[in-house]
Amino acid sequence: MTSVNLLIVLVVGTLVGTFTGLALGGVVDNLYLAMIAGILATIIAGIVRNTIMTRVGAEPELPGMPQLMIIYSAVAIDRRIPLRVIAYSALASLAGSTSAVLVATQSGVTSSVLIGTLAGLFSGILMAILLLAYDIPRPKLSLRLPEAERELLRSVFTGLDDAQIARLLVAGRFNDIAKGTTLAEENKPLETLFFICAGHVKVTVAGREVAHLEKGNFVGEIAFLTEKPATATVVAEDSVRALVFERAELNQFFRNEAEVAGLIYQLLGRELAQKIKVSNIHISEAAF
Repeated sequence: MTSVNLLIVLVVGTLVGTFTGLALGGVVDNLYLAMIAGILATIIAGIVRNTIMTRVGAEPELPGMPQLMIIYSAVAIDRRIPLRVIAYSALASLAGSTSAVLVATQSGVTSSVLIGTLAGLFSGILMAILLLAYDIPRPKLSLRLPEAERELLRSVFTGLDDAQIARLLVAGRFNDIAKGTTLAEENKPLETLFFICAGHVKVTVAGREVAHLEKGNFVGEIAFLTEKPATATVVAEDSVRALVFERAELNQFFRNEAEVAGLIYQLLGRELAQKIKVSNIHISEAAF
């Protein structure tokens, strides 16, 4: 959690406590005043912090999340404090309120403004501690799949829910590939796996055309699975939009997402089996 987050919680909590003391001074008992001030300080600080942090400032680039993915809105960073954390903080504020009354009493100053201020400050400190304990190294990702490819991704990555697909997208990037671009070259190392979202590519082996691939197909899965050079040359026949994965980044993602990795390997295996079947048919037809 950044110092800005902590500062917002502490300042807002303290101010709310002060104004509560001014408003309720002499109206309710000091203990009740402190409890009300603490709860209000916690709730309002949480709301203000959520509003500020979700509306101000550009999204940062996260480790493992290319900035291009943020531009394409494949995922969005959820900066809000979860409601359950605010609820826990409201409960913890009761302890802060009690401490505020004790401190004011021992100091000999029982001003309602002081009690409210201390209650707001102590409650803000307790909330900050809870936020620090809750905070994780990377922000929570909330789903927002690219609208243009949403249905295609869902239909191809069967077995994965939307959240898993969104996490998978973090490991790759969308590229627009010009007509005539070579995606893979036969017998040359290939460190990239392509998933075609739009357009067509031509596959040749030893100079002979063997297949045409379109959206929903992978390119480079044999090289990815075997870690050997490409077995065919693949060239874009028109403008192609593809989801591109670098081997190192995808393998790192798979180490952290074993369930997703297993399903992706199944998809690649089925794709490879289908291509082998089609290739065998072409070979048989040529021999005949």
